[in-house]
Amino acid sequence: MPVAVLITHPLDAKSARRQFGAGVEFIAHEPYGQCLQPEIPMADFFAPGDGGSADEDAVNFLTFNWHRNDRGRDLAFRDGLSPAQMISGSEWVAIGSLYREFHALKRCLATVGTLHVSCNEDPRFLAVAQKFGDAVRIYDPGHRSPSLLSSCNERILGAFPIASAKAALLRKIQFPFRGALRDKTLFLSEWTNERLAQRLPDAIVVNGRNPLRGAYLSSGDAGRSLSRYPSALDAPHDPDWLGSVLARVGARWDRPLLELISDDLRERYARNREYLARTTAIYDRLLDEYRPKQIVLPGETYEPYTIAAQLARARGVKSLLMIDGYQVTMPDFMLPVYRNENGDGKLIDRVAVYGQACWDMYKTRGLRDDQMILMRLPALDRHQELPTPGEQFDAMIMTWSPHDPNPQGLEGYRPRVLLDALQ
Repeated sequence: MPVAVLITHPLDAKSARRQFGAGVEFIAHEPYGQCLQPEIPMADFFAPGDGGSADEDAVNFLTFNWHRNDRGRDLAFRDGLSPAQMISGSEWVAIGSLYREFHALKRCLATVGTLHVSCNEDPRFLAVAQKFGDAVRIYDPGHRSPSLLSSCNERILGAFPIASAKAALLRKIQFPFRGALRDKTLFLSEWTNERLAQRLPDAIVVNGRNPLRGAYLSSGDAGRSLSRYPSALDAPHDPDWLGSVLARVGARWDRPLLELISDDLRERYARNREYLARTTAIYDRLLDEYRPKQIVLPGETYEPYTIAAQLARARGVKSLLMIDGYQVTMPDFMLPVYRNENGDGKLIDRVAVYGQACWDMYKTRGLRDDQMILMRLPALDRHQELPTPGEQFDAMIMTWSPHDPNPQGLEGYRPRVLLDALQ
């Protein structure tokens, strides 16, 4: 059987031929790999069937239920907060990525027997590769250039929210009349809803430019917030437990894959615990100072928004989910995704829907009329006055960002589609 090498960078091929001989078989880790070196025959690492719709359903179910018992109760819920629910948004991306890589590698090894993998691969992929023992061999390609577009998706946290010096100054200016800004609808600022918030007489916007209509972030008591987060992930997440959660929907995954997910959950919480606490302190102070009657969230599965939603619920503050864009299709569990701590309702009270078709679709997903608000798409407010085009083009090429949690969503298809269009 010929030597097989997984290509993750254009420089890998030359080094692999030098190390393993001219008869080496190349496999492109990402779909764009062969486009960059069309003169070199390469097989695709990913193939249809590595992640189907049933697999996607299982990924979704595990992501949002790994910390719940079979009655739906959140086992990590303490003192109004669920750290397990908070990290589920980024874990969604990780589970989909780990599932995709694991099954592609499993299928590949059934064909080639032994696969050589560059030491420059993403550390998460190398962790997957180690689960296959001697069937995968790590080699040094003689350079240290990483993949141009890693197939292992990850969400990096830490840059948002920020209590800036500008916000601190505006808070001081606002202090004498801050009491008049209470009992309002508080918008967490996002470019698509800013103009809508400006039109509403009882709305205030986080970090808005006008102190008469703004709500400003401050650091809060990070030490107190950190004490609310256990030192280690306080919810079952061992491989046996994860397997039992999947069994509720008739899914059965390989134990090595469950071990990878279990490790990722533990490490993700440890890595982000202080960030979660800092964010909690910021939104705790925000809600305490402005005491809104309602909070408008531009997202749900992004950790800061999840934290804000949990804190609002603990205070009895109503929440409205206002996500940019029309929903044309969605899985049954989507929007809102998160359930409350008891599993008998949604974490977020209402969702904004844009157009009657969206309203009808949400009703087929089980949302009641009182859980929805029908409105015009807020993003359209920014496109009332379009500038005169400065240039004319023969064509416009558009690509897309695949839904990261989808086991079939490959980042590497985007450059390949672009290159095909240009050719």
